[in-house]
Amino acid sequence: MERSRNFYLNLFELSPALIWRADAEGSFDYFNRNWLAFTGCPLERQIGRGWMDCIHPNDAENIGKELQHAFSARISFELEFRIRTSEGTYRWIRTYGRPFHDEEGVFSGFIGYCFDTTDRYQAEEMLRKLSRAIEQSTTAIIITDTEGCIEYANSSYAKMTGYSLLDIIGRNPLLETGSVPLPDVYGPALPALKAGGEWRGEICALKKNGEPYWEYAVFSPIKNAEDVITHYLAEKEDITSRKETEWKLEQSRMELLHKHQELHRLFNQVASVKQEWENTMDCIADIVILVDRNGSIKRCNNSMRTFTGRSYSDILGRDWREELRLHGIFLPKDISDGIEIQQKGSDRWFSCRSYPFTDTVKNETSGLVITMHDCTERKRIGTELENAYRTLKSTQAQIIQQEKMASIGQLAAGVAHEINNPMGFITSNLVTLGKYMDRLSEFMRTITDPSLFTNHEEAARFISERRKSLKIDSIMDDAPELIQ
Repeated sequence: MERSRNFYLNLFELSPALIWRADAEGSFDYFNRNWLAFTGCPLERQIGRGWMDCIHPNDAENIGKELQHAFSARISFELEFRIRTSEGTYRWIRTYGRPFHDEEGVFSGFIGYCFDTTDRYQAEEMLRKLSRAIEQSTTAIIITDTEGCIEYANSSYAKMTGYSLLDIIGRNPLLETGSVPLPDVYGPALPALKAGGEWRGEICALKKNGEPYWEYAVFSPIKNAEDVITHYLAEKEDITSRKETEWKLEQSRMELLHKHQELHRLFNQVASVKQEWENTMDCIADIVILVDRNGSIKRCNNSMRTFTGRSYSDILGRDWREELRLHGIFLPKDISDGIEIQQKGSDRWFSCRSYPFTDTVKNETSGLVITMHDCTERKRIGTELENAYRTLKSTQAQIIQQEKMASIGQLAAGVAHEINNPMGFITSNLVTLGKYMDRLSEFMRTITDPSLFTNHEEAARFISERRKSLKIDSIMDDAPELIQ
């Protein structure tokens, strides 16, 4: 008996398993060598229930209850829990306990053995995670064998296609036909898979109800440990919304491109019109200046550049009043009603006027447009006409005086036939001079009344026309001969 006992004890000590024993009262009284090495605790600390101090705190309470129940019922048990090792880390073990009896059949306690299941537990846990990840993935997952039979599909595939899992699991879309159509799992990817390669791309597929949709699919072979292809894996994503968005974006892009081209055309047109307008302004002899609300020059025509002798870039940004003062033009603060002013140090006269410039976007005055017309010639003609008018007035007075003297002579000398003829000639000349005076008076009213004109160009044109219609030049030539 003793030899038999020693034999089994030696077997327990040499066993790769972790072996323990408990008496009929549930007190642990034996742990083999591997157990002690695994836990790193001496036997005396583990005898009784001391070994339970090595159980993970989260598992200890539940394991204690399970052991109490098994010991009370004297039934076999199988438990899995974490226990602290000699390295201070916790590892999973699975223990199997069996009641045992002595030679007379009397219950003597429990004997059990344990195996380190950490690697298996972690592998199973990883598989569970992978399984949950695949099942809960928003990506549709399908696994088929190499013949095309569907062995697995997750709920996302059923949701995406409208097929229930009962419709497709265990069926082969490549071989079966029936009243209920099966989904085209592979599309154009099958040749690549059979060649051992992968395939990825966009596929237009049909749902169970016949509705088309777009999917992005990745197909790859699954190989076993011997590198033999055993299954095919398909990962699919519904990209219908993305495709619709891409189509809308492309449509928007084309519309934007068209609008860009139209804007480019309009910008070119505006630039062309702007250039034409600037060229037009440069052809005008009058000076034209555009200034901002601060009085800084924003634009000007070629006449301004000629007048100042500066380049366009030198003029821009300068104060317009200061620039004109540098060239002998001293203007009052307000010239909105127009003013004629002589250039200091010269005989040139300018008719100046300002016009408010309105920003059509902000609907507010953003600056001024200043125009300067060289009216030197008109002023010269006006001066000459005034001098001629004064000369004619003086001549008229002399003629009237002569007429009076002639009348006295007629009364004194009698009515003589020889005298009457010269007097008739003089009277005729006086009548003609009177008409000339009327025309000159009318012309003077024309050139001195500013209310008749709206701008300098119209004034010059009107004065020229009146000068011709009233024959002022002929009067100026004929008047001296009438007086002599």
